[in-house]
Parts: sequence; C-alpha cells; structure tokens
Amino acid sequence: MFFKILNWLLKKKIPYTTAVVFLCTVWVFFVGFFYILMVFTGADFELTGTGNLFLLIFFIVMTLINFRFFIKYGVLRIFGIKWEKKEFIPLNDNVINGQIKKDVSSEDLLQIYYAVSNIAKWKAVKDFFYAEFFVFSLIAGEWFFSGQTINLPIIFLGGQLSVFYVFAYAAVFYDMITSPLRKECKKLLSQKGVRFEEIPFLGLKRKSKLFFILISLALFSVLILIKPFNPLLLIILAFLLIIILFLNNFIFDSIYTDFSEIKESIEDLAQGKEGLFFSGSSDKEVFTLSQSLNDTAQKIINYQRALENEKASLEIRIKARTKELEELTQGLDLQVEEKTKELRKKIDELERWQRLSVGRELKMVELKKKISNLEKKLGKSK
Repeated sequence: MFFKILNWLLKKKIPYTTAVVFLCTVWVFFVGFFYILMVFTGADFELTGTGNLFLLIFFIVMTLINFRFFIKYGVLRIFGIKWEKKEFIPLNDNVINGQIKKDVSSEDLLQIYYAVSNIAKWKAVKDFFYAEFFVFSLIAGEWFFSGQTINLPIIFLGGQLSVFYVFAYAAVFYDMITSPLRKECKKLLSQKGVRFEEIPFLGLKRKSKLFFILISLALFSVLILIKPFNPLLLIILAFLLIIILFLNNFIFDSIYTDFSEIKESIEDLAQGKEGLFFSGSSDKEVFTLSQSLNDTAQKIINYQRALENEKASLEIRIKARTKELEELTQGLDLQVEEKTKELRKKIDELERWQRLSVGRELKMVELKKKISNLEKKLGKSK
C-alpha cells in the first residue's frame, strides 16, 4: 500500500524526499490524535479551563514542525524553487518517478546512495527531538496558562508514549520505503565499478526489542487511564509483559537463527565447499528460501566442477602440446647439427680446392716466367 501511494505521488511530480516525508507525516498526525484522546481522557481540563488552548497550541506547534520538515525535504520544488537540505539535492535532481536517471554521474549516484541510506537515521533522530520539543511545548503552555500541575503528568506520559511511537515508525518506515531505490543504487554503482560502504541501521535483534517495547507501552497506555487504579492490574500487566517478552524472544530468535544458518551456508559455498543449505525451521518461507538457495548453490557447484574438469583437460592438452614441441625442438636440433656437419665438410672441401687452385696458379706463373726466360735465351743464341 505504501509503495503504491509513493509511486502515485512521484507520478504527480512530487520530489522524492517530499513524498517520503508526506507518508510519515500521515502517521505523525494519526499518533497526534491518539495523544489528544489520551490526554483528554486522563486530564482534568474542566478544572484548569485550558482544554481549547491546549488544542490550539497542539495544532500550531505540530503544523510549524511539519512545515519546517517539508521545506527541508524539498517541497518548494513543486513551485520550481530548489531549496532543501544539501544532501537531498542530487537525490531530487536525479530520481524521477522513483527511477534514477540513466545519465547520472558516478559522483551523484554515490551521493544519492548515501542520502537514501542515511535518511532513516536522520529522520528518525530528527523526529525524536522535534517530538520531544513538541511535548515540552505543550507542558510549558499548560503550566504557563493554567498555573497548575494537575494535568502535566498525563501530558508528559502521553507525550513520551507518542514520541516513541513516532520514532519507532520512522526508523522502520524510512528503511522500508527507501529499500527499492537503495537496491537500485547498489546495482548501478557495482556496474560502474564504484566502491561504496554498506550503512546498516537497525538489526533484527533491535527490531525485536522495539516490538516488545511497543506492546509494553500500549498496555501501559491503557493502564494509566484506568481510574481508580487497581494494584492487581499492575500484577496482571507484569505477567503479560513477561509472557510477551518470552514469546517475542522466541519468535525473533528463530528468525535470527534461520538467517545465521543461511549466512554460514553462503560462507561455506564461498570457501568452495559443496554443502547445501538445510534448516531445522518449519516455516514455509524458509522452505522456499532454502530451495532457492540450494538450486543456486547446485548451479554454482556444477559450474565449479565443469570449470575444474575444463582446467584438468586444458592442463593435459598443454602437457601434450609441450611434449610435442620439445620433441620437435629436439628433432630440429639434430637436423641443424647434421646440416652443420655437412656444411662444414663442404667448406673444408672448398678450402682444400682453393688451396690446390692457388698452388696451381702459382706454378703456372712460375712456368710462364721460365718459358719467357727460355725464349729470351733462344733468341740471343740465334
């Protein structure tokens, strides 16, 4: 339901952060009306005569606080004015209809991710402090205009209950409603090769404690309105709280155990172990998750085996080819050696023939000289 309303608001060109804050503001006003009913049930405004004044201060302060929130979270963008918290500027600039623009830069994408990841923490803490300011404004107004303290305890106690209801809702709601956008940011950052830091806020154990506190405060809210006060009701309330505490721990411990088993199974798979995920839980959702994990794990195992087989086959082929090359190299070495010997023999023969040829030429020269001398001698004797 919340996501449908959020998408409808975004299609109406409402800035992302404004749409998110609007959904939480509806809850704030709902809790505010609960606070009014509680105060008017337990307070004695007939004695002080400040009932109407209390309502006036209530609506003025609540309106001003929420107006300030809307301004900081970009509501003026509806009127074409970019004036909001600086951390939300890249978020509202690049998130259109709930989707991140395709041409967003890596730097802006990283800022969007951190803004979306921190919005739950920022808003929950801000809601807490502003809600406390709201409650103490009502207490101060009641004491200033009535001059009496008879209604202050119920205004304070009811206010603290309401503050916690607002804080608990804001902490869980903002984390849930921004989850799709946070997931999309992580995917895009991974695709772009940009490193980012995971930002956890609440864990399952803390949420289980939150759940227990909410139920305890609900019972306490009813108890303080019962008049006259009966001590037996306090004993019954104590037993109820103990029962709720044990049931709460059992339920959330079983969920946490399932997640721990899943984590161990994934770690084993990451280390190359072929273990599959088996849980002792009988929850249908855990069965479905277990089957999906096992199917995925089996595919990974099959891929690993195929990769190992391919690696072994490749190593065999490499060894065989290496041996062939070594044998070929040895054969080539022998051929080169034989050719070298043959070439050396031919060179030696050529050298011998050259020496003989040179010797014969020298003798021919000597013979020519002798013949020439003899011809000269014969010519003189005639």
